[in-house]
Amino acid sequence: MYSSNDDEGTVRHLINCIIDNRFDEIEEWMVESDAEFLLTAIDKNSEKVYILNDALGRLPLFYYCQDNTICVSRELKFILDLNHISPDPMGIAQTLLFRYPLGNRTLYKGVSQLSPGTLITIHSTGIETTNIHDFNIGNKIHSNKSVEENARNIMGYISDSCKRRSEIADLSLISLSGGLDSRGIAACYSSNELPYVSATYSKSDNRTVYEVKYAKKVAEILNCEWEEWRLPKPTSSEFNKLLEMKCGMNYLRMGYILNFLEDLRSEYGEQLHYVTGDGGAKFSSWVPPKHFGSDDEVVEYILNNTVEIPLEGVAEIVDVTKVEIEKELAKRIKSYPCTDSSQKYVYFLIRERSLKWGLHGEDRNRYYFWSVAPLYSYPVFKYVMGVPDDQKRGGDLYNSVISGFDQSVLEVRYANYNAKVNSLEHKLKRKAYNIISGNPKIKNKVVSVVSPGKSDNRNENLVNMIEQIDNEEAYEPLNINKIKDEKQLLSGTQSDVLETVLISVEEFCKHSDNK
Repeated sequence: MYSSNDDEGTVRHLINCIIDNRFDEIEEWMVESDAEFLLTAIDKNSEKVYILNDALGRLPLFYYCQDNTICVSRELKFILDLNHISPDPMGIAQTLLFRYPLGNRTLYKGVSQLSPGTLITIHSTGIETTNIHDFNIGNKIHSNKSVEENARNIMGYISDSCKRRSEIADLSLISLSGGLDSRGIAACYSSNELPYVSATYSKSDNRTVYEVKYAKKVAEILNCEWEEWRLPKPTSSEFNKLLEMKCGMNYLRMGYILNFLEDLRSEYGEQLHYVTGDGGAKFSSWVPPKHFGSDDEVVEYILNNTVEIPLEGVAEIVDVTKVEIEKELAKRIKSYPCTDSSQKYVYFLIRERSLKWGLHGEDRNRYYFWSVAPLYSYPVFKYVMGVPDDQKRGGDLYNSVISGFDQSVLEVRYANYNAKVNSLEHKLKRKAYNIISGNPKIKNKVVSVVSPGKSDNRNENLVNMIEQIDNEEAYEPLNINKIKDEKQLLSGTQSDVLETVLISVEEFCKHSDNK
């Protein structure tokens, strides 16, 4: 609870509010606080257990309630190891489509991820969930302010967020890339004279040449301590370790980063606070690409422009029909708290992509040390979501925020486009990327052109893990023969998703059968 001066007093107040059903008071505190937490309380009188998470669900929590068995854990594997779990066909289908299951779904039937701002109540007969707060992004309360004024105000919120996290850290290490988000955070730390060091990893296949080059330049401009960490080619050991950690909620191919995290822990110790630029998408990417006149238009656009593996292919791989997938997506979109369909699309990006996919990457880091993302501070989130979309498009707002901390860091090229942020080259490449972003195969080819080194090589260790799965023993509802026939036709990201889903379901659901 970064913004609390009395953690114990705050916790006691929240517990009393929970027991007395004063949920409005909890929500009032939640939306004004900078916190990422899971609060657990046991009421001895009623013999109930309560668990409350923060407004953005920053610390993923899973729960399972079947056949008189109740399990709640931060560790998904703990639940899977204790219970006979089957795969969830719809959760699998959604993950193959979007890279993540929607809502509180996981890959596993009956296992749910707790929604943000939610209270769990465990009692003798089962488990209940009560939504305390659901962020509504439709009210653009800062529309009457200029880009410059909004940028100044946002700078203040980001500075406060960084200061709070710096105050409780023995050592802050900023994970510096060639992108905008991490350089913005580093510029904020430097501008506010907050102590930190920085680090950038480089891969053995030269895919990170620009990332390292431009991160080093940013570090030189900010005059901060910086080190490059060269990573070896990942082996099956790293993939298996990540599989045990996240059970498919994080790409197995991300196993390469475990060597980086382990090296940092060895060098700096577990007291390290790992600072990332996660959450920067709210400044420019979380905007509607067009006006949506209805929820049906949102569903159609999502299925035509944001999927990894096409709907037809998913229906062939998983025992779920196209109609069932479409209906489930429409039901999910309809459930969002926004009334405006265009804002429902933005809500989809936040609630599903960021909170069901991005957060699991951060949570992977916490196996090694505490990982923080100042841009996910709720006061920052709340203010930025109140800024009109027109100010965010094109990056003008974000550039104003970063330049307010240090103008010179924007002179360093943006690694993804290999272009200076304020240049015509950057604008043209960004526009081209946005146009083709709905087609993953074309997107990967374009990225390889505008950012050389971003190759589409597959890791043979993951391919071998697929090949070793016995066709006859493959767990339903996956069509293993279809997968093996088609996987060489997939793009890199599509292959990532398919490999992760297949290996995870085979590992944990088949293991469950043997209990």
